Amino acid sequence: MSHSSCLPDLVIGGSHKCGTSSVFYGLARHPGIVGAEPKETFFFIDAEHPLRSPDANLPEHGVDAYQRYFPSRDKDPRLWLDATTHYLYSETAIEAFRNGPKPKLVAFFLREPAARIYSSYQYTANNLGRVKAHVTFDGYVEKLLSGQVGDLRGDITDAGSYYVLKRELEYSRYADYLIKWRSAIGEERMAVYLFEDFVRRPVDILREIAARLELDVSFYDDFRLDKANETVVIRNRSLHNRLSRLKSLMPSVIQSSVLKEWYLKLQRSTNKPAQKKPESLKPLRAYYTDANQQLADEFNIDTGIWNHA
Repeated sequence: MSHSSCLPDLVIGGSHKCGTSSVFYGLARHPGIVGAEPKETFFFIDAEHPLRSPDANLPEHGVDAYQRYFPSRDKDPRLWLDATTHYLYSETAIEAFRNGPKPKLVAFFLREPAARIYSSYQYTANNLGRVKAHVTFDGYVEKLLSGQVGDLRGDITDAGSYYVLKRELEYSRYADYLIKWRSAIGEERMAVYLFEDFVRRPVDILREIAARLELDVSFYDDFRLDKANETVVIRNRSLHNRLSRLKSLMPSVIQSSVLKEWYLKLQRSTNKPAQKKPESLKPLRAYYTDANQQLADEFNIDTGIWNHA
């Protein structure tokens, strides 16, 4: 096939902290698919989004610049895969695919809203070290629900992380965004999966996606999928935050994967995020009752699994 359109064939369009890294690496191992480098290109992201690449993005560089994320260029017959989770919320992405050649499939992975917000917060605070140690999840949720999350701007040490954490409440109203995507590309080009279902049967879902793309599904016979981008709990968040801010000043040898793995092993707590059930999850879940019902009604999705999340 030709990639003269410079657009992806397969998009994992959202949402973040819903297992999309595992999905990406599972699909990119298929001989008929080549994954973008890096996994999240942020190419079709809105101009004001702080995670947009300054070197190659649609608003500033045009569609031809997208090829830089696929080194094999148009000589490679495989399907191009882009897994930028924030495309779910991007008007630029929606309009690009509405007006240009459409992907063969845009797959969205959704998670019970309160659990996704909790995982996103934990990842930002622990893995990334971008939330000051005195800020608790309960305190963060209180600010979210009261519309006062702006009060935490000084406690979130990265502009991109603040941009995301500030918007998490609206980001989990999934149907609002999926309706726009349906209008732009048609329901026949969309697939919506629940994270909780993917955890139970990951290879089955990879096979389903491959089948929709008319690829050889036998590749996934006896396939084992490894976890990717897993959230951890850090023992000493104050130290971790300070080191995270200094990371850009460190020589590359200090940032080597071996040393990072050793450091995280020392810092990793034996308590997993899933073992903690903050009280603030209850009002968050209540907040999404109507939004979850809208999602179920609009896209014929059984969200009953979320009652046990």
